[in-house]
Amino acid sequence: EFIDGYITWIVWSMDLFSTVPYELFCRRVPQLFSLLYSDKDSKRRISQLNRSAIDAVQPGDKIFVNIRSYGETWYNVNLPTLPDKFHINYVVEYDYLSWAKSKKTRLHAYCKLFDEAFVVEHLFVKQYGH
Repeated sequence: EFIDGYITWIVWSMDLFSTVPYELFCRRVPQLFSLLYSDKDSKRRISQLNRSAIDAVQPGDKIFVNIRSYGETWYNVNLPTLPDKFHINYVVEYDYLSWAKSKKTRLHAYCKLFDEAFVVEHLFVKQYGH
């Protein structure tokens, strides 16, 4: 959003990447975590995060996951008429069932609505599931 109130999407560029508003926007939207860094640095940080223990949630927690986590193609193909789908966060309920690893770096998650089970890593918890 510009000072005069004009709102538009801007294609990513290094000029955009180096601005404070871009950084603030990426920090406000957990799914954009990796866009704060170069590709190499982002991969390193994600790897470190996924090796660290998950502490924001635990087995037994019920959370609400943004359905954008299913990916842009799934979101657009399966929900083409969803009202205001680019501005409203639609969520589904998940249950964290148990740790998938002894070091608490992965969790078994279950979505009753879609009858789907997943093993999720720390990045997923940070971006969509806490």
